[in-house]
Amino acid sequence: MLFLSLFSLLLIARVTARSPPAPPEPPVYRRCLKKIADVFFVVDTSSSLDITPNVIKELDFVGEVITAFDLGKDQVRTGMMTFATNTELLFKLDDFKTKKEIAEILYDRKNLVKYRWKGGNTNIGKALRLLMDGGLSTSHGSRADVPQIAVIITDGNSNDRADFDSALLELRKKNLIVFA
Repeated sequence: MLFLSLFSLLLIARVTARSPPAPPEPPVYRRCLKKIADVFFVVDTSSSLDITPNVIKELDFVGEVITAFDLGKDQVRTGMMTFATNTELLFKLDDFKTKKEIAEILYDRKNLVKYRWKGGNTNIGKALRLLMDGGLSTSHGSRADVPQIAVIITDGNSNDRADFDSALLELRKKNLIVFA
């Protein structure tokens, strides 16, 4: 029996010595993409962007970022709105869009921008209010137990300064992760 145990240990040691090394840890950015979060994009389509190609670049950027996520009910949820004088909710967190469906929405939006872009004022305050009341709200699929991330793409010159200042104070109290 002792011989069998000793033989087993030697065999295991020899096999282990010949085993290939464990695969390296994936880069940090790859591990981050596998995380769960609610990510909401707030995209400026106002006249201050000057030309249609800038709005199309914004939409392309959103599409590129979203393709990196694992989307789903129990994974990353995304939503998106545009803003100028008025705000428009394009899709909510609980719509559970696939990457293909989101690409189609962005394609349609780019065509709308190319052929019927109206522009308007840069009402960031109004956009932040819709973000808090609609975009990242539980009534639209936001989850309390996951990181809440807002990605705001704008040229930064708000036409509704007073509303912007008060909305920004409210936004800071909500403990969101904001990239702007």
